[in-house]
Order: sequence, then C-alpha cells, then structure tokens
Amino acid sequence: MPRIILNLRRHSERKDSTKSGLTAKGIKLARGLGSRLKPNTKVYYGLATRNQNTARFALQKAKRLKYVPRQRNELTTSALKREEWHAIVKKMGGKEKATRAWLDGKVPADVVLPPRIAADRIIRKKLKIAWKAVRTGKQKVTIEGISHQENQRAVMERLLGHNADELFGGKPIKPLERIKFAFTKGKSMQVTMVFRGKKYDVTERFEKIIALDKTQEGKEF
Repeated sequence: MPRIILNLRRHSERKDSTKSGLTAKGIKLARGLGSRLKPNTKVYYGLATRNQNTARFALQKAKRLKYVPRQRNELTTSALKREEWHAIVKKMGGKEKATRAWLDGKVPADVVLPPRIAADRIIRKKLKIAWKAVRTGKQKVTIEGISHQENQRAVMERLLGHNADELFGGKPIKPLERIKFAFTKGKSMQVTMVFRGKKYDVTERFEKIIALDKTQEGKEF
C-alpha cells in the first residue's frame, strides 16, 4: 500500500542575535536531526534565517542529501510587518496571546497574512506534493518541512476546523517538534495527522483545501 510521510517541523532552538539565527544547542540539535534523515528525504524550509539554517545544518550531517537554497515552504514572512507585529505582541502581553489572536483572525491582514490563507498555501504547495506522489504509487520518499510553530498551529487548526489549543496541554511546540502527516493510498486516499501520539483523519478537509484555487484561499467550509 503506497504511503508517504511528511513532517511539518518547527525550526531548531533560536537566538535572533546570532548570525545563524540558532543557539549552539540549536545547531547541535539540527545536526542530530540530519544524522537521522533517510537518503530519500526531501527538505523544504522557510525564508527566515533560523529555518534555512536548521535545514542547512541538518543536511550537513545527512547521508547523500544536499542543501538546496531554493526549496522553501514559508509563505508568510514577506507579508509580516515586524514593527507592527511586535507592538501587538507587547500590547497583548506576550507572543502566545498575540499568536492566538492571529489564529482567531483578530490581527489586521496588512500586518501579517491571515492564518487560513497562510495554512492553505503551505497545504496546497507543499503537503500536496506528498499527496500527488502517493497517488502515483511512489512509496520511498519522506518530506521534511522546516517552518515556524505559528504556521504549524495554523495548518493544524485549518485541517481540524477548530481551535486546537487543547491538543497542546499548555505546552508550546518544542524546537524540531513535528506534526506528522501520513498519506496512504488504499481503496481511497487517506490523510492522517499525528501530533503528540494522537491521530486525526483530516482527509475530507485536506481534499477541500487542495481543490481551492488561489482566489479562494482561506475560504471557510
């Protein structure tokens, strides 16, 4: 039965004041990830320095894999007005509350791309790669997408169709923690999302999202 795994993974431990955007521990963690990557893994990553360097340090340790600067999955950075966003974070008393406001659609779209649109672009442009591959019978590919925890949460809530705070149990997504997606082709296609040991069948909403065209991104179902 054809099956492909895609891991949407948070970047390694960050430190914005460093050239790499990562702490020394973060670099070590990224290299540790790379040593575990299989030779048939494809790696995509975001525009942010910490995303790119998580991928770069990981691929330095990966067997028969190379760092490819063009592969990206982050689509929100260009739309982010940093000063305005930092002001919102300060006003709301922290990044967690500001992120929740963004996920709830309460942050102006001219400050940062709305969460459903950000999620749809990642789903339609990157998760769809795994969908297409498994439909054609390819079985020996693993895909890693390095992004931000905000994007992970946006994708999760978009596919579940509701607030996912309860799934975290008050614990933030850790550096390199993943949301695992299993794409399986049997009598029909199935998309299973796995997070912290719990499985969710997100096939129906996934199919609706990849059927959207660009003008319909963020449409509610």
